[in-house]
Amino acid sequence: MSSGSPSFGNELRYRSPETGKLDGPFIQIDFAQNAESLGAVAFRAENEFELRDALSKAKAAERTVVIHVPVQIDARVPGFESWWDVPIAEISGEPGVQEARADYLRTRGRQRLFV
Repeated sequence: MSSGSPSFGNELRYRSPETGKLDGPFIQIDFAQNAESLGAVAFRAENEFELRDALSKAKAAERTVVIHVPVQIDARVPGFESWWDVPIAEISGEPGVQEARADYLRTRGRQRLFV
């Protein structure tokens, strides 16, 4: 979405009766139970202790292991004072993409190259 494109088909939402679009509430998925249904050993870790325990148990497992660590839906990586040069589409009818492209070009202009 940071490239200016609206999210599409990757948020796993219910269809809204008002709009008819997939912009309703998020679908709650039990990823650990889903992994178990596919034959994996699954653990759920909601804190550091549970994660360490799950990792220890995973090392001893003899088949695929899934460790589900729930996170906030809108959690993002904090700034890290660097820039990843990922070009934004040059041609688009989406205003958000056009704005993201302009921002990309401004930011790219400040890029320092080291040779």
